[in-house]
Amino acid sequence: MAVLFSGAAEAAILTFEATVADLEDSGGALAALGADLTATEMVFRWSVSDTPAVISAPQTVNRGYVVDIQTIAYLSFSVTVGGVSVNNSAAPSPVDGILMRDGASEAANTTEDRYQVLSLADQVGPNGTTIETMDLSLSSADETTFGRTSSEPAFGGLGQPSLAEFNALEGRASLGSFAPTGRASLTGRSITVRQIEPSPVPLPAGAPMMMAGLGALGWLRRRRAAERSDADNRLM
Repeated sequence: MAVLFSGAAEAAILTFEATVADLEDSGGALAALGADLTATEMVFRWSVSDTPAVISAPQTVNRGYVVDIQTIAYLSFSVTVGGVSVNNSAAPSPVDGILMRDGASEAANTTEDRYQVLSLADQVGPNGTTIETMDLSLSSADETTFGRTSSEPAFGGLGQPSLAEFNALEGRASLGSFAPTGRASLTGRSITVRQIEPSPVPLPAGAPMMMAGLGALGWLRRRRAAERSDADNRLM
């Protein structure tokens, strides 16, 4: 089960990467972007705080089925394909954020679980293109993949899915652009998600030598202090 986002005072940043394989190029998107025409994968990357800003407050909708919905802000969102990248620069909004949808079974009706990283604001893309859509959608008709079921307590907010939950969902991803010559898009359904671990902060190259020097200096001071103490004792 996914756990609710942490309420820790000091927020952690979670970064995920989704590799989308078996690309379908519609309208010559790779050429329009100036990307490598032999590219077969695109990579979506996003970061989110474990205490994220809420764009749309959690709500439960019941229209013969039950679905819990909330939208949170991502810290960054980018797509890389064929050696070119698109970075989302839009301010968080209901169409530029992470939509989390938790379906709960109600009688014979079901509705899907979904985790969707989305940007619909126009972005300046590579090679004179305008990027209209950056959309990574992971979903499942099995509404028990993450979150609650209809028998569980009232909705109190969705949690960040685990990697196992991410990869249990079916994927669909698209990068849509309006090129100078017309509309084009890249789509794919074979998606694998992994979490990027934070890189350790490297020590400066001279740090080990400096630490050794400080240690030697401390030893030298202690030795001199001991020698002065011995000299004082002899004079007494």
